[in-house]
Amino acid sequence: MEVKFKSIYSVHELFLNGSKPVYEFWVNKGKEKEVQLVLHSENKTDINAYRTVEITKELYDELNSKNFNYNKLSSKEQNELKNIFSVLRNATSEFLYTTKHMLDWYQLGENQLSSKRQYWLSKDEWIRIGTPITAEVNVYPKFNISPFTEKYIQKSLEGNCWTPFIAFNHLHKAKKDTDIRYKWIHATIAAELAIKEFYIQFKPELESLLLEMPSPPLRKLYGKILEEYSGERSPYVSEIHKGVSIRNKLIHRPVEKLNIDKEKVEEYIQIIEKAIFHLISLCYGEDKLIKEYLE
Repeated sequence: MEVKFKSIYSVHELFLNGSKPVYEFWVNKGKEKEVQLVLHSENKTDINAYRTVEITKELYDELNSKNFNYNKLSSKEQNELKNIFSVLRNATSEFLYTTKHMLDWYQLGENQLSSKRQYWLSKDEWIRIGTPITAEVNVYPKFNISPFTEKYIQKSLEGNCWTPFIAFNHLHKAKKDTDIRYKWIHATIAAELAIKEFYIQFKPELESLLLEMPSPPLRKLYGKILEEYSGERSPYVSEIHKGVSIRNKLIHRPVEKLNIDKEKVEEYIQIIEKAIFHLISLCYGEDKLIKEYLE
């Protein structure tokens, strides 16, 4: 029996451009596991996740019973429902992960998601399942979801657009941390990871060499070596080289006072962000969203 399920997730605020009333995204989680996500501009806190799936006759009969009680289901039926909503949750987490890195929502925690309400569709009526669980996350974005950014998120979910580097995790830690020392350290780690991810994507044959052998200094990876493979150096190689030197002092000489303040570290984080997006542009071409980050 084929049945449609829905789960609603709540976040503190989704930054949606009101010029479009509804935004829809599709996340493919494997065979027969495609999930539709719907966001309404008038409701900036909810993500509606939908999935149609074949269920067993036993579960279908239980759902249709007047005295439906999740706690009284057999363990097999409970697991069947858990798996259905697990796919919805994972798809929503993937969407948030993609969105937070593409639009710079660095305070967004996609791992904090909890289901607010769960439903199944009986004929034309949504029937609620279980007890609502709420969770909130905070976001402070550079971009909102708009007709402009919508297409980039969907293409990335489909694997047809640039994929955010893992390095963005450390870049976002740098933005969130309140300690100047750790902000600088995380930003430099982001630069180190990003250049390796770039070479692995740009020249996959270099993967073993990069992962198994000691890496050359970042000034070479972002400078001479990058120029040899891509035709251009990073415009930020000098700042990155200086940043690595400061990071090393922060780690190996913790008692030494360095001439860095909040303004300087924020400027350094912006430089690293632009350096990463320059690498992405070399991999995928300079599309409009990347240009926005590089300006």
